[in-house]
Amino acid sequence: MATAFIPAKGTSTAILQKNLQLVGGKSLVRRTLEFALNSHFIKSVVVSTDSSKVVEECSHDLEFVKIFNLVEAGTTFAVDARLFIHRRLDSHATSSSKTVDGILNFLENSNHAIHNEDKILLLQPTSPFRESYELEEIINLYESGSKDSVVSAKKFDSPHPDKAISITKNNFIKIEDSSLNKLSTPRQELRQLFVFDGAYYLVNKERLIKNKLLVSNKTQIYLREGLKTINIDNQEDLDFANYIASNNPS
Repeated sequence: MATAFIPAKGTSTAILQKNLQLVGGKSLVRRTLEFALNSHFIKSVVVSTDSSKVVEECSHDLEFVKIFNLVEAGTTFAVDARLFIHRRLDSHATSSSKTVDGILNFLENSNHAIHNEDKILLLQPTSPFRESYELEEIINLYESGSKDSVVSAKKFDSPHPDKAISITKNNFIKIEDSSLNKLSTPRQELRQLFVFDGAYYLVNKERLIKNKLLVSNKTQIYLREGLKTINIDNQEDLDFANYIASNNPS
């Protein structure tokens, strides 16, 4: 079993209060929380936030909002037997903050009884579409051999990054001569590249503490494909996610 960690800061630059935005009638953080609580592979769920509104959304109880407002940053407290709230440091809630720093702060300051599992499962709310069978496959992949982590990813080929260009201030193309031919090369002939889709990061806790990284050269990739791999960064993504949800009710 694993301890799930859901990072849900209250601020966002591209979308106001992004983690509280609705997809399919539920907020992004609520969708992620319910997925975690409904999984028998997850023992405890930690929501890490700097926002009392996120606490209210997750607990549906203003008493826990009061507790959140009183505790020091870095503190973790229980909502019930499985759900915990970690008050994120302000320095870990900026646009340039690294998620791993919030996880490490939780591990360093919380009661060890909360996270006595050897695996941390990072679930980013901006990836709203997950399936229970995927997590089962990821757990099995993790336990099948020696590795630091298993992380979900998708193919990055449309548009392919080798076909990206820069432009000058006068809107002329700005590209190395050696790269010009790639612009007309069929996509199938270009190198295969992949990007993390944000849905699952299953990490060995001790190696995470030691290396302070979610990925390493001992990270195995769990490949996902299709519309469910959307990772919401902007309003267009959010609108498309709601379109997906409306056509695939669950």
